[in-house]
Amino acid sequence: MGFMNIKSHGLREVEWDGEKQVLYNNSILALRELLTLREEGGKGGRITRLSSKIHITRDALKYYFVEVTDDAGSLYVIEAYGQDAIELHEETMKAGEGSRNIPSVSGVFSPISHLA
Repeated sequence: MGFMNIKSHGLREVEWDGEKQVLYNNSILALRELLTLREEGGKGGRITRLSSKIHITRDALKYYFVEVTDDAGSLYVIEAYGQDAIELHEETMKAGEGSRNIPSVSGVFSPISHLA
């Protein structure tokens, strides 16, 4: 995936397990970047699955996620907690307004990071 000016997009590069990784400052930037690349003719992503609502974890944190798949088949799961979860939910609803057939996940949900 090609990255634009990293500093202006709230990104930072890190090396992890010998691979360069790009970290986003928040979930909204990650979602927008993945969806914008497609609009610009790149191998961007489309929302392929999302949480049906904002969940509350066992630790009483708000939690929301969205799954994005790019044209190369790479899968990205964007997770957010607290106020970021609310903002990611709102942004996902805006981005998905034209696509009502996106599968959603509901029911009891425990993110892996909160499992015992």
